[in-house]
Formats: sequence, C-alpha cells, structure tokens
Amino acid sequence: MKRKLKFFTYGFYISMVVWACGLVASLIVENVTMKILLILIPLAIYWFFIIGKSIIEEKMRK
Repeated sequence: MKRKLKFFTYGFYISMVVWACGLVASLIVENVTMKILLILIPLAIYWFFIIGKSIIEEKMRK
C-alpha cells in the first residue's frame, strides 16, 4: 500500500508540474484547440492522481 501511495504522490507532483507547463505553453500557442488540449489533458491526468492518492490515503486510515 505504501508503494502505491508513493507512486500516486510522485505522479501528483509530476502532473502538477506538467499542468503548469501546459498553462504556460498555452499562452504561447496561437491555435485555440491546442490551447484547450494543453490545459485539459494534463489537468485530467492531475485529477487522476489526486483521486487515486485520496483513495489510498483513506484506505490506509481505516
């Protein structure tokens, strides 16, 4: 269980950095579709790690 928590914790931080980079890159890109994709795809990955991390932390508390 600790190994899964470590995986989701690192994934959480890495996806946060990737999402921040996507936000900066979306300011540079001219195409509206690419702007949306650069924001939403990393955000979806970020939410995946947030939900996974919270589920594992709840299981460890019980």
